[in-house]
Amino acid sequence: MTDKEKAFYTAMSEERRKRQEIERKFQELLQAQPTQEPKAFWDDPEAALQTFKHEVDKVVTTTRMDTAEQIARSKYNDFDDKINVFAEVLQSTPGLREHWMQAPDPAEFAYRIGKNYMELQQAGNIDSLRAKIESEVRAKVEAEMRAKDEARKAELAAIPPSLSNAQSAPGNKAVWGGPPSLDNILKP
Repeated sequence: MTDKEKAFYTAMSEERRKRQEIERKFQELLQAQPTQEPKAFWDDPEAALQTFKHEVDKVVTTTRMDTAEQIARSKYNDFDDKINVFAEVLQSTPGLREHWMQAPDPAEFAYRIGKNYMELQQAGNIDSLRAKIESEVRAKVEAEMRAKDEARKAELAAIPPSLSNAQSAPGNKAVWGGPPSLDNILKP
């Protein structure tokens, strides 16, 4: 096998092991829990409504998160890298989870936080990051100014220095004699 195939095989084996471990824990939980017969709605309507509300909220949140993730995945090629960084930041930052869940677009929020964190880590500190951004902006503005200057110089070079040798156009233009007379308008 090639190194790439070995890596895929190792990753697949690890995923299989994790899945089997989760299935085993799930079976243990199922066996440990006594089966309860669900209560009728009229036995405890408040609890039934709360349970229903909780289930609906869970479905809405899951759907919202999945939709946002799919949109972000199609928008950004490096989405997985930034999300992995975001997961690390999420573990170490209290309160970030609530902001993430309340964001209008949770996947975009996670991507931006991961991207910003990676850029900050690469820059070292905020002052270095600001200096880097300023130098990039300065270089971009200077390039635009050079391009505009070259375009202006090209326009000026296209204008002839003197028009003394240029011939004028012939003067055979029809001269306007005013509006037509009423007799000309009313002739049959």
